[in-house]
Amino acid sequence: MIVPSSNIILLKTPFELDYKNNLTFSNLQSQLAYFNSLPHTEITDATYQRKDGVIRYPALVDSILSYNYCMYQNENFSNKWFFAFITNMEFVNNNVTNISIETDVWQTYQFDITFKNSFVEREHVNNDSVGLHTLPEGLETGEYVCNSHVIDDRFDNIISDFVYIFACSKNPYETDSQGKLRSITGGLYNGIYQGNGFFRCDTKEQVQEILESVQEKGEVDVITGLFLAPKELAHTFDNGPGFIDNSNTPVTYTNSISKQTTLNGYSPKNNKLKCYPFNYLLVSNNNGTSNIMHYEDFGSSCTFKIDMAITPGCSIRMIPTNYKGVSEADEYGLNMGKLPICSYNCDMYTNWLTQNSINVGGFTVTSDDINIGMSSSNAILGTLSNIMSGDVFGSINSGINGAGGIANSLIAKKQHELIPPQVRGNTNCGDVISASNKNNFQFYKMSIKQEYAKCIDEYFSMFGYLVNSVKTPNITGRRNWNYIKTIDINITGDVIQEDMQKIKNIFNKGVTLWHNPSTYLDYSQNNDII
Repeated sequence: MIVPSSNIILLKTPFELDYKNNLTFSNLQSQLAYFNSLPHTEITDATYQRKDGVIRYPALVDSILSYNYCMYQNENFSNKWFFAFITNMEFVNNNVTNISIETDVWQTYQFDITFKNSFVEREHVNNDSVGLHTLPEGLETGEYVCNSHVIDDRFDNIISDFVYIFACSKNPYETDSQGKLRSITGGLYNGIYQGNGFFRCDTKEQVQEILESVQEKGEVDVITGLFLAPKELAHTFDNGPGFIDNSNTPVTYTNSISKQTTLNGYSPKNNKLKCYPFNYLLVSNNNGTSNIMHYEDFGSSCTFKIDMAITPGCSIRMIPTNYKGVSEADEYGLNMGKLPICSYNCDMYTNWLTQNSINVGGFTVTSDDINIGMSSSNAILGTLSNIMSGDVFGSINSGINGAGGIANSLIAKKQHELIPPQVRGNTNCGDVISASNKNNFQFYKMSIKQEYAKCIDEYFSMFGYLVNSVKTPNITGRRNWNYIKTIDINITGDVIQEDMQKIKNIFNKGVTLWHNPSTYLDYSQNNDII
């Protein structure tokens, strides 16, 4: 005969049948110490207690209704403690209550199982370095707001200190033996070959002086363009007006922008919020083009390289450096809006007259000369109708050719004189940006609103990150709780199949494992990585 010696303890616990929250323990001793510290009642001489059966407990049902959990040990057969939920209580008589139980598979077997590599969908990570976890969460982010606006101060100083550049095929100040402007050859400017020379003027007065000079010499066409450029790109021999020195490489410098760590004034606990799409740097050329840059893909700061080359309108490009694993990420570069190409006033008549002076000899041509010429031509043509002699006709005919040629010449001169001064060059859509002193690279530190940031941060605090990785689940690693959700988790152990499947279902549905009974279900606690 076997003497009844099973131990049955009824307890009040915070656990529920849905297994959404559970406690972990470092060992069996700490587990038993916790349960024994809870409000409980017990018997020590019960008969063998069957798993998931009914306990015939020697007490009136009303006296034990507050208990929702039990633990039992069949001491004659094993030292193992089984933990179970009380699912129902039924009155038998004043001294007996039937208690239905269902095994708590987690508390019963947590020291008997081993977690293997599995597909982990979500969990609290044990390394929350910024940029390490960037899988899209698919969460609503709302509208974005600008936390701060940064301008490249160095470039602003460069772009605001500009000079005027003539593109010209001849030297506007040097003439040859025939009094013509001396031709010049092109050259390399910041590594780009230009067929014309680039002549720098520092003031508007110098520009006007050159325009008047080439016009007087009848060589306006030697000027092929006039544009603005930063003085930084227009070095001359004496750093004043003159032809720009040749150079083989662009002018280059770097600029660094600090990373933003708060979102609309909110400091997140979870570093994933410091990454895109919750937090990012918007880079704009302020001329219709912008790029979104991810803080997490830079190094310690966001560094950009600016290359500048002098051409009409200037060629200026900014590229991120050490970005997404590329030392110079050209694919993510931005071109600066073109700087203004200036127009200039050219008196076509004066230029034409000067160019054709060899054909009109020493004539000083005025509007009166045109009228006189036209009258002479008409008089000669009228005389022709009365002259029949071939000799006379031939003589007069030669006069007609001469008078008609002069008249035609005078008419042509008058036509050129009547042409208004021509405006050469063209305007650029970026001119108004330059005129407003906004032709610069702009940096906007963008984020979601504080309201959304707080909601998402709390969600991450409760349920960790989407990781979608094959790994061993993080059962521990945080100070107070770890959330794990898996797909078809792999677990081994000496557990009957039905209970093993229940354990797997706990993790496949998602479970929060709490590590400290005193902070159980308290999400206000610190849950840093330990």
